[in-house]
Amino acid sequence: MDRYEIDGFTGQVCKTGVFLAKDKKFGKQVVLKLFCHLGPMNRDSLLHTGAQLQALHHSHVVQFLDCGVDEEANVYYVQEYLDGKPLNELVPSGQGLSFEEAWPIVSKLADALQAVHSLGVLHLDLKPANILMVKGEPKIIDFGALKSEEGFFQGTPGYVAPEIIRGEIATVRSDIYSFGALLAYMLTGQKLYSGDSPSHILAHQLNYEAACFSNEPLGVVIARATRMNPNRRYASIEEMQKPLALYAHERGLSQKERSENLVQSTFGRCVMGALILATIGIYYFLLSSI
Repeated sequence: MDRYEIDGFTGQVCKTGVFLAKDKKFGKQVVLKLFCHLGPMNRDSLLHTGAQLQALHHSHVVQFLDCGVDEEANVYYVQEYLDGKPLNELVPSGQGLSFEEAWPIVSKLADALQAVHSLGVLHLDLKPANILMVKGEPKIIDFGALKSEEGFFQGTPGYVAPEIIRGEIATVRSDIYSFGALLAYMLTGQKLYSGDSPSHILAHQLNYEAACFSNEPLGVVIARATRMNPNRRYASIEEMQKPLALYAHERGLSQKERSENLVQSTFGRCVMGALILATIGIYYFLLSSI
């Protein structure tokens, strides 16, 4: 790993984390994700996932540049550096996006997940913070979820599938659960499951189906995607995408429409209003000067 110089560290990094780094060979900034203190099973799994993702070139998945093992037997992933904002910073809290705003993003994420799953790779930590909006386009980031060990929970409350909470084997349907919860967040601006603490949210997920979503066609999709029983969910992202695409078609939307820049969609109305007021002010100033 001598090729990469991690910002802010002069010696060996001994903790798992995500770091900005410099690729000394090409002189460019990259993102380095380090996994420390691994057992053989997790090490082999991470290396296999990293190698698979290096072969994937998808416009809505962060590009993997390198992966390997350092002198301390830690696994590292090297990914492209992206200048963007996570989705959770751009979706209006408690309000969400309209379907017209959300659909271009959702359809592209679905295509990206389908490509990832076709490699036999699972993400297992899909959530708003792991969707980066770069110039209005979504990118799935932060791959490399570790397999749970006995008595050890990994995942994000409100998005992680119940079977992972229970320590069972994860499948494509586990990502589908997270994608359904992500879709609900985008459309409402809040988590599908709520609670006073992470443990309360996890208990809610294990004991109750998600609350009914107000928009019936979309609610049916979200409800099926987030069933507690994996066998009652969609079998694939492609299957889940079909009713969403049909709903979009009925509303006159195209799956291939360009994503709106969420920064503009969130703040653009204010900027536009200010420009209009300034234009009116200039007009009346010039009128009064005649």
